[in-house]
Amino acid sequence: MALLVLAPMLGACAPAPADVCQHVVDLMKKELGEQVDAMPEEEITKIKDNCVKEAEKEKEMKGSMEYNKQAKCVMAATSLEGLAKCEEGDKKE
Repeated sequence: MALLVLAPMLGACAPAPADVCQHVVDLMKKELGEQVDAMPEEEITKIKDNCVKEAEKEKEMKGSMEYNKQAKCVMAATSLEGLAKCEEGDKKE
């Protein structure tokens, strides 16, 4: 019963999709450097906007707890390889 009361609070602790996607863009800039720097700013904005839409859709489909787990994994990633591990972990379940 207590878990039902706490569940909404657990979901509220998850990083916002916009923050998660900004972290992904930052990692792309860090690792791909000149390739990303050469892209028009509108293209980078479009990538981030699409990421946010997908993250929000995923949050609705998988639920807050699963989204929270994945979002924290993404935010902890320090490389694109680390991001790939978040996706791999998602597919194993």
